Amino acid sequence: MILYRDKALNIINSGKNISRCWLIFGSDTGEVKVLTHKIIEKVKSDDHELEIVNTDSSVNQLFVERSLFQSHKIIVIEDASDSSTTAIEESMFGVGQNDYLIVCGGELKKSSKLRTLFESHEIAVAVNCYKLDSHAISVNIDRELRANGIKFDKDIPHMILNLISNDSQIIQNEIQKIILFLSDSLDKKLTSELLIDILSVNSEASLDILFINIVLNKQKGVVEEFKKTSQLNDIFIIRAYQNFLVRIISVQKQLWKIGIENAMNTLKPPLFGKQRSDFITTVQQSDMINNIKLLNEAIQTECTLKTSATTETLILQNILEQLCKR
Repeated sequence: MILYRDKALNIINSGKNISRCWLIFGSDTGEVKVLTHKIIEKVKSDDHELEIVNTDSSVNQLFVERSLFQSHKIIVIEDASDSSTTAIEESMFGVGQNDYLIVCGGELKKSSKLRTLFESHEIAVAVNCYKLDSHAISVNIDRELRANGIKFDKDIPHMILNLISNDSQIIQNEIQKIILFLSDSLDKKLTSELLIDILSVNSEASLDILFINIVLNKQKGVVEEFKKTSQLNDIFIIRAYQNFLVRIISVQKQLWKIGIENAMNTLKPPLFGKQRSDFITTVQQSDMINNIKLLNEAIQTECTLKTSATTETLILQNILEQLCKR
């Protein structure tokens, strides 16, 4: 059976009539991983044994041996190709009533033996995860946020797409972070400012450390920390930097009125632990007038990014040039 991505997602999310054998393939490798994870998450129980193998294994024997304590199996075969079709077909005969076989592949031609097997087999389905255009990705983000009860302005899905990679798995991971962050919120409202905060706080790269090095004019530290941001979108980095500066300036403006602790408590979302102490140090050791200048330069850098044909190293180059002038 052939299933389109949206139909496959609806079936998986409903948890009803989920096929026992899946071929998930296509150029969008991130989406292949996302769908695979969603199926496992939906069907796995304590009675299931999960096994992930590649096609070099004896895949035709995968459902023969079973654990004494886990009577059902979920087998994921990675990097499958036409050369494994016969062995995979043999393994399908061993799939029990409560077993699941998920075969993951790359781009497969319409004439592919593996595609033909899953598209025509009575207990199997094939899902082609081809690359989506930006509009379709935005629609999917919109749908995911709404499904989790999150309220947002209409430009938020497009903003998410602009701030992070268009890889489906990365987008899914970031959306899960947003959902988790807002899980205790009463109104579950996602604003553009909060979005940048959430993505920045949860980023694998230590963006705060990068920004602190910039504000305190530690050029060697800037270069070292910037190396850790290669997986992040340029626009996301510069907007997160602008947001960091706005928060620094906001606290500095209130220092003489209410003191640093009270000023820090006005920040939303709040800072905790080492992140809070590093932020306080930066507030105390930096000059507000200079930070306002940095913010204006960061806004100009964003404009340059949007109009430049080449963006590689552009942020780092601009920032270092600005630091050298100080």
